[in-house]
Amino acid sequence: MVRVGYRRQVDCPLWVVSPTAAEYQAMCDRMKNSHVSFLGSLPVRIGILGGKSAVVAMTGMGTAASAATLSLIHRYAPRYVLLEGIAGGLRKAKVSLGDIIVAERFYDLDFGKLDKGKFTRWCDNDGWPDPEMLGLARVFSLRDSRNWLQHHVMSRPDRKSVRAIRVHFGSIASSNKIIDDPHSPFGKRILTIPNDVMAVEMEATALAAAIRLEQSRQLIGLLVVRCISDIYGGRGSSNGSAQRDRWRTYAASSAAAFTEALVHSFPTDPVKIAGGERP
Repeated sequence: MVRVGYRRQVDCPLWVVSPTAAEYQAMCDRMKNSHVSFLGSLPVRIGILGGKSAVVAMTGMGTAASAATLSLIHRYAPRYVLLEGIAGGLRKAKVSLGDIIVAERFYDLDFGKLDKGKFTRWCDNDGWPDPEMLGLARVFSLRDSRNWLQHHVMSRPDRKSVRAIRVHFGSIASSNKIIDDPHSPFGKRILTIPNDVMAVEMEATALAAAIRLEQSRQLIGLLVVRCISDIYGGRGSSNGSAQRDRWRTYAASSAAAFTEALVHSFPTDPVKIAGGERP
């Protein structure tokens, strides 16, 4: 029996965060020997992903994912947390629809001070990936940069070869907003964010903050993988278009395919807590 205030190391060292229903389903479709469970109201699927014991969770979008992250960490005590799904690419970053981004830094776009009509972004909530996980992703991208595509089952909406996908390592930015209006004050500010930002999404800094709270208690790290489903301010970004919906579905499938192959390259025996319990 595990006492209140203690956590048990469950044999699921990998936890994959798929915020939306489409991202969650695309990831679950790649699991084997899996079953559905719930943690409170959170749907999770427990099984085998890339040859590893894994839990895939649909956490919800934006900062709500932070609370879900803490609940799931307390229950499953994973070594690896991998956030995957779709993102909006920035035209100035020269990324293309369908490209994969492995994040090297997460900028928080919402945290800062608004004074006399001017917003100053503060960097206190910015985050970084786990160095070990990022290193494993780099090795994977060099060694298996194209092999993973054989597991990609969905055709591109533009009918190009699946080999048109490029894998980038770079920064992303997080905001608790879906940004569809590039002419709004916040939309215009997106275009002035740091030059190394390649895409914008909604969950990375929230998950990074939750994991930082837990790192004094257990060995745990975060990696973020995103696939570009839209180009911010670019062609094909018309709100609600059928073409945009097709790219979102494709990007969710592509992110899941890359994540599965990446997980397959992870160590077979991650670090476990001796004795099965820890404070």
